[in-house]
Amino acid sequence: MRVEDMDNGYKIFVHNLYFSSIDWHDKIEIENSIREVLTLVCNHYKIALSGFYRIKIFPHKVGIFMEILQIDDESYDGCEVDFRIVVVFNQEMYLKLDDYDYFLEYDKLYFDNYYYINLNEVDDYLKVSDFGEIVSSDNIDFGKSLFIFGKKNKT
Repeated sequence: MRVEDMDNGYKIFVHNLYFSSIDWHDKIEIENSIREVLTLVCNHYKIALSGFYRIKIFPHKVGIFMEILQIDDESYDGCEVDFRIVVVFNQEMYLKLDDYDYFLEYDKLYFDNYYYINLNEVDDYLKVSDFGEIVSSDNIDFGKSLFIFGKKNKT
């Protein structure tokens, strides 16, 4: 598990080890699974949620990525929590890095002073998760200022 604190919410990665496979087309199963995952994360990291949140879920081969954004907290009492869950399929996920020295074996994109590694290339996300920030492709505007770096050839 990994939790990143944001101004108005959290980014959370939960490895497949923490939950059984989810039928992403069954609304009730998604709600129950996300409730279980959030309970686990909140208990482990001592996070108290209160208010209305939008949860964007990005299913991935290594686990699930969640962006939890608080929309409203004034209309809710103490421990009341309400969610709007949005499941985003076929979204490219990237590891955003300041430096790529430890990641020579991966193809990298360079944009706006950061390097990006597509997480589809990473076999074990947990080994690289502490080196950068998780971002989805809808949060990146690569535009025209994009450079592509290939894998470093080993001689």
